[in-house]
Amino acid sequence: MKSILFLLILFSCCRSALKNENRDSDTIVFAVINIHKSSTDSKSIMNLVSTTQTAGKLKIQNQNPVLTDNYLSVYVYNNKKLIDSMSIEHPLYKHIEYWTADNTFAVKDTILDQSEFFIRFQTSGDSNELKISETIKNKTIKDQTILKLY
Repeated sequence: MKSILFLLILFSCCRSALKNENRDSDTIVFAVINIHKSSTDSKSIMNLVSTTQTAGKLKIQNQNPVLTDNYLSVYVYNNKKLIDSMSIEHPLYKHIEYWTADNTFAVKDTILDQSEFFIRFQTSGDSNELKISETIKNKTIKDQTILKLY
C-alpha cells in the first residue's frame, strides 16, 4: 500500500514538472531574410538566410502602424494556424531625408536591387511557416511568399 501511494505521489510530481516545463518553453525566433528583384520581371524574391531560436519572452509592445505606402505583411503560422502577424517597412523601398550642402532639407526615394532584413516573433511551439505579402504604393500584390522555417 505504501509503495502504491509513493508511486502515485512520484507520478503526480513528474506530471506537474512536465506541465511547468511546457509552459516555460516560450521561444523568441529571429529570422533573417534576403529580398531581391527578379531579373526577368519586377517581382520580389525572398529567401530565408537563417533562423535563430532562443528561450525567452518578448515584451508586449504596441505595434505602430507602418507610415509608408510600401510595406511587407508577415504572417507566422504553426501547423496552418495563424499565431502572429506584423507589418514592416519594405526593405527595398527607402525614403531618405538629408541635409544638402546649402543647408536645405531634401528627400529622396530610392529602390534597392536587394536587401536583407530580419523579423523576430514570440512562439511557444514550433512555428514552421512564414507567409509574406507585399504592398507597393498601397496596392497589395497577390503573390505571397511562403518560407518554411524548419
